[in-house]
Amino acid sequence: MLNVAVKAARAAGAIINRAALDVEAVRISQKQVNDFVTEVDHASEAAIIETLLTAYPHHAIWAEESGKTHGAQGSDFVWIIDPLDGTTNFIHGFPIYCVSIALAVKGKVEQAVIYDPSRNDLFTATKGRGAGFTDGFFETGLSPWDVAAGSLLVQEAGGLIGNFSGDSDFMEQKECVAGNPKIYGQLVAILGKYSKFASAGDKAAVRQNTLNLTALEPRAGAEVSDNP
Repeated sequence: MLNVAVKAARAAGAIINRAALDVEAVRISQKQVNDFVTEVDHASEAAIIETLLTAYPHHAIWAEESGKTHGAQGSDFVWIIDPLDGTTNFIHGFPIYCVSIALAVKGKVEQAVIYDPSRNDLFTATKGRGAGFTDGFFETGLSPWDVAAGSLLVQEAGGLIGNFSGDSDFMEQKECVAGNPKIYGQLVAILGKYSKFASAGDKAAVRQNTLNLTALEPRAGAEVSDNP
């Protein structure tokens, strides 16, 4: 399944790279404030969906532009797709964007592919087999297709991911913090009070969780790395 996802991501990346040669010719529309979509998003998404459903016609699709209109909705196998994550960067000629594809099985992300076509950088993860790249991250306003693939990459790299208060049920909560255990604990301690889902009791628990995570840090004399 991972190989098919990689094939789909590369097909989408080829479309994006061709369009990037003449960005000014790309048709752009605005979905809402600071949320743009282009013909490239649609073409990229179509290529991904075609590749996935050709291989797995009985799987479901959950995609940013077409929603839940493709595949066998109700399947235990759901592909979560962002065909061009970073559209605003793309239309301004700023080459920081990617293709994001994840496969959730019974609600748990088990395969992940993130492909940066401008650099030809490919990041993959399969649940239980390991992955990793950066120390920490947080953002608000994210949808499931923005975080699904990345969440598995973080976890397989030995990192932690959740909402600002440290709750692991973050996928549809539009707030996300991730990092290796040392940095994750520090980020949650800072961001927990800003979580939309944290009560006063939750915020107290955040402080306690931070103390618990700190206790997991290597002791003096051990080799220390900030990487997951």
